[in-house]
Amino acid sequence: MQQIVDRLEIYFRPSTNDTQSESLSIEKIQSIIEDSLANGLIPEYADDENSKAIAKVVLEQSKLIRETEKSRIATKFAESASHDLRTPITIINTSLYLLEHMSQSEKQKNKIQLVKSQVDNLHQMIEHLLFISKLNSGVDFNISKIELNRWLEDLYFQTHSLALTNPRTYTLNMSDEPIYIQGDQQYLRDAVIHLLKNAFDYSDLHDTIELSCYKTDTHAVIVIEDTGIGIGEDHLPFVFDHFYRVDLSRSSSGKSGMGLPIVRHVVEAHGGICDLTSILHEGTTVTIQLPLPVD
Repeated sequence: MQQIVDRLEIYFRPSTNDTQSESLSIEKIQSIIEDSLANGLIPEYADDENSKAIAKVVLEQSKLIRETEKSRIATKFAESASHDLRTPITIINTSLYLLEHMSQSEKQKNKIQLVKSQVDNLHQMIEHLLFISKLNSGVDFNISKIELNRWLEDLYFQTHSLALTNPRTYTLNMSDEPIYIQGDQQYLRDAVIHLLKNAFDYSDLHDTIELSCYKTDTHAVIVIEDTGIGIGEDHLPFVFDHFYRVDLSRSSSGKSGMGLPIVRHVVEAHGGICDLTSILHEGTTVTIQLPLPVD
């Protein structure tokens, strides 16, 4: 058994050549296992329970290593591609800015604005990809103690401008007792603000949006509820999928379809749960549950 472990470890030691290391690791694992079987290090058709257990553990560990390595390669690719795309996006934006100020025709200006909105959408997608790659590779959260009532009250006043530019009834409903959680204030703030922006974007004049919190025996709960356009039942299983957008009317808003997956990533990274319920033409409710600190 130790011979197999030693051989596997050779291919997973840090290397100065990441590309070579990655290509070897994925292809080499199966070769090592098959070679070990051929040489009797792992009995392919073991007769005793101990040999069967050893074979099962080694094979399961090799599969886990393969999946981990594939995930690492995908993350590195996303990071690399996202960084490489930033430069052409910047050049396009600069060119569009110059064209906009040189153009005299309203038709031309409208076309330029259309292109700009799509470039902005692409830029947002790139930033989201980078953010997800960062989460997958492990984020060093700046964890601090948060009193949820006060924190949400500050956030409510910070986002009240949304109700001024998009007239809605925007209310805050806090708990009667203090609620303490542990978390990264900036990441959690960004997640809640994204949900609030969604509520404003997908509701109409005179709709209501409520931000509230309460606690159970084990969790602090944040709720963002609106009486907006809602989401059809057929779409609900997919709303947390990357790049998924419910319909063309939502797509036209310039959304990338990456926001809700990122919110869920952040919440789950804090040990929490993020759920969404919705009824078409009646509204949407997003619930975030974060674990209470253990005394």
